[in-house]
Amino acid sequence: GALRTAALLLKNAAADKSKGVLRADNKALRSKILGLDGGAAALHALGFRADVEDPEQATTFSLAASSSTAAALAEAVGEAVARVVALKDAIVAVGDSNAPQAAQDALRLAATYVTNLASDAANERKRRIGAANKARASRLLGASGGAALLFAAGFAPEPAEAPEAFVCALPAAEVGLVAAVLGRADGIWAALAAARGGG
Repeated sequence: GALRTAALLLKNAAADKSKGVLRADNKALRSKILGLDGGAAALHALGFRADVEDPEQATTFSLAASSSTAAALAEAVGEAVARVVALKDAIVAVGDSNAPQAAQDALRLAATYVTNLASDAANERKRRIGAANKARASRLLGASGGAALLFAAGFAPEPAEAPEAFVCALPAAEVGLVAAVLGRADGIWAALAAARGGG
């Protein structure tokens, strides 16, 4: 929700400079971004500057970036939203389609690959998982929905036909985002189970 709101704010500000000033007391802004841990820092990272030195005490945030930069940021945030949604859908599918232990094993292995890469995103060896990797074949790809989970986490087969490896081409920031979402998979499963009235 916060990412969608950020993308919309940037898109609106890029289209109309007058929409580049955000009031901190706006209820929607407060509930969807500023009320979250790191919300003010997120606005700052997106190019919105607080009217005072301490962003937590700000009354307004003004877009300091140009319209073209705001539009590019809106597109990047939109891509991040799409990545999060696809990853969440893949996590749910793995949880729904497998026994609990198989689902946990698939998730842990995907999270391990992404966490290792996030720790050293410039390391090309961490961006590649060999096709002969037995753990990947049995625990991740052997699980129903495991291939979709690996793909949603940014790893694509190379070459597409008869792959020799699975390679992640995501930029470092997106790898960090994927790692954060995978780290919350148990919470995603728990929230879904509660919504369905199950355990």
